[in-house]
Amino acid sequence: MVNQSKNEILEEIDDMSREDVYEILHELRVHQAELEIQNEELKEKQLGLEVSRVRYFDLYNLAPVGYLTISEGGLILDANIKAASLFDTCRSDLINNTITVFIEKENQDIFILKQRTLYSRKISVL
Repeated sequence: MVNQSKNEILEEIDDMSREDVYEILHELRVHQAELEIQNEELKEKQLGLEVSRVRYFDLYNLAPVGYLTISEGGLILDANIKAASLFDTCRSDLINNTITVFIEKENQDIFILKQRTLYSRKISVL
């Protein structure tokens, strides 16, 4: 029925009994009601996600301590406002930069070793 033209559908309906048409109509109404319920559930979940996003923004970006989200390779994926302030730069200068740029040369090897140890443990890091 999906790829049929309007005329083909009307011809098919003409060939159906009245009971079959009522049954299909009933099934369509039930399906419509189910879709409306699913739509409402999706709207509620979307609202919940938005609330979580705002809460995350407040917790991460407005924290009184500096936070960096760093990839396994040492790339800064995200930084909060306090971290940018501590590094005396803007957030956009931190993001997509490697963390080692901000570590003194003599301490970079120590950091890289600690980072490798952390990731080799296969622990879940938030």
